[in-house]
Amino acid sequence: MSPTYSVSIKKDAVKAIAAFDRTYQRRIAEVLRTLASDPRPRGCAPLKGIPDTWRVRVGDIRIVYEINDSVLLVHVIRIAHRRDVYREL
Repeated sequence: MSPTYSVSIKKDAVKAIAAFDRTYQRRIAEVLRTLASDPRPRGCAPLKGIPDTWRVRVGDIRIVYEINDSVLLVHVIRIAHRRDVYREL
């Protein structure tokens, strides 16, 4: 059995979730629950140039997060549309 990770979300990312329609909110919530049991799900990819930082797609939305395996933590940094998500990272 694999360990369960804690998922923390930055305030800006929480605000971003609220700005999306309910369909995206549900899909994002489902992905966040998945990250607790599997922080590197199928379809995720590491970000180049930023260690321990990954992204996962939810339609046109991207969830960018850091993984800290030593303390079993997934920290969501940013949730935004694909055209905007990588700015100011």
